[in-house]
Amino acid sequence: MGKTAKNEKIKLIAAFLNNSGVALCAAGALLPILALYTRAPNIAKAILDQKWFDELFPLVGSLIAVIFAFAFGIWLHFRALKVLDRLED
Repeated sequence: MGKTAKNEKIKLIAAFLNNSGVALCAAGALLPILALYTRAPNIAKAILDQKWFDELFPLVGSLIAVIFAFAFGIWLHFRALKVLDRLED
């Protein structure tokens, strides 16, 4: 395989890793919005009934998933940058 072909293969791998990281960050950004949207009536009722812990506690799981999604997405981005260091002149 020639140098140009190797460079193209490296760029494709880096693009895949970077796009996967972007997708994870986007999913991590949308997850809490969707979770709040689907539970908003229940949360409002629970706050008024002073039983807010029962409705807000499941959202903690969503928050943990968001943190992991962002962390792994950022890690994938930096991994893609390291893959690009293998490009040859």
